[in-house]
Amino acid sequence: KRDEKKFINYLMPLLFVLKQKQVKENTISLFQRVIREKTMQIWRLSDNKREYDNFHNLVNGTLKNTVDVEKLNCTLLLHQIEKISGKYSLSLIYDGSDIRKPESEQLENLGWVKSLSGGWIRGYSTFNSIVLDRSNSRVGLLSSVPYSNRDPHFLSDKERKAFESGKLTDTERGKELEAYLEKEEVYNQKALYFSSIRSNHENFKAQNKDIILTHILDRGHDDEELFDLIDNELGDKFVIRLKGNRNSSVEAFDEKKQKDTPVK
Repeated sequence: KRDEKKFINYLMPLLFVLKQKQVKENTISLFQRVIREKTMQIWRLSDNKREYDNFHNLVNGTLKNTVDVEKLNCTLLLHQIEKISGKYSLSLIYDGSDIRKPESEQLENLGWVKSLSGGWIRGYSTFNSIVLDRSNSRVGLLSSVPYSNRDPHFLSDKERKAFESGKLTDTERGKELEAYLEKEEVYNQKALYFSSIRSNHENFKAQNKDIILTHILDRGHDDEELFDLIDNELGDKFVIRLKGNRNSSVEAFDEKKQKDTPVK
């Protein structure tokens, strides 16, 4: 019961934007069942067909006021901004997390993610951001964006290069991409984290133009375009763990090679 109450309090920003009483009640009921039964399978959580239909309609996007990722992230962000109002300095931490579904085959746009052992299994990905208030060590969720590398709108760097060079062998996929690109309806992981960083910067700066923001990311985001975005475009600070093969702009004489080489 205590866990349920804590979780409902955590969901309050989401519940606030749900206008229909029935949708709120179904959302609370669904999450209570998930905590109690420790499963996400709707058919296991439902006592009868009516409950199954209610839960299924809640999460499949058919309701006008269903759980909307963009709406939820906007509410989470505003909720955190209210809490840290007046702060001088904040750390914003970004990282991805996989939703592993190794036994699944028929889920919509089911993609591929890394297993804990390093192999490839079926699943989805998420890109997340949290805020750390160093004055009291409080952490708050800012956003969580689920996506799939099998989504037709997902365009990896490899596929983009093949498409642009005319080496994409799937002609139907080529026509599909051409239409999506014309409407600017494609995305990849890089676009997601660039968008997240810009959004967080703009919203926190709108509340306090003098606040110092430090963006923290792991080595998967060692990217000079990202350095340029944070440092030059946004004027924020950053800490990004570098890849092992990253060279600095400093050169030193290498005795073995008998020439100046970049310092790691």
